[in-house]
Amino acid sequence: MAPKQVLVVGHGPIGHSFIEKLLERKSGHEISVLCEEPRPAYNRVMLTQYFEDRDAAKHDEMKLSYTNEAALKEQGVKLIYGRATSIDREAKKVSYSTTGSANSSPAGSVAYDVLVMATGSYCFVPPVPGMLLKEKQNKSWPDDPASRPDGVFVYRTIEDLE
Repeated sequence: MAPKQVLVVGHGPIGHSFIEKLLERKSGHEISVLCEEPRPAYNRVMLTQYFEDRDAAKHDEMKLSYTNEAALKEQGVKLIYGRATSIDREAKKVSYSTTGSANSSPAGSVAYDVLVMATGSYCFVPPVPGMLLKEKQNKSWPDDPASRPDGVFVYRTIEDLE
């Protein structure tokens, strides 16, 4: 019997924790993870350390990383850099687009037997008048930084800080 294909969409702390638990079980599943950010999972709680150097390339030195590409490969986890764009539940495939970063995977699709959605959350911004510019609002991304007025910053990822 062929091993089950497990696809995790989202490689934040929860997605990575799920992968670790699945690997601990030695299930024999083939695991792929679709990661929208240009780096593997890292500790967002420690993001304030970013302000010391303002250099995203140093995320490993800042001890933000939970893992790296080499470790995932060694564990047999296929890391795909891209943004999920659609799910075909009948065909059991997730399509993804390129993220535009240097290490982004070409657009494509990945098959699954088991799909895990670990897509994270949005930062809460209080409903204060003027915090969202209606003319810049992105309906598919409520937390789009571009919809904020100048001088208003929300951060959840390293990219938000750059």
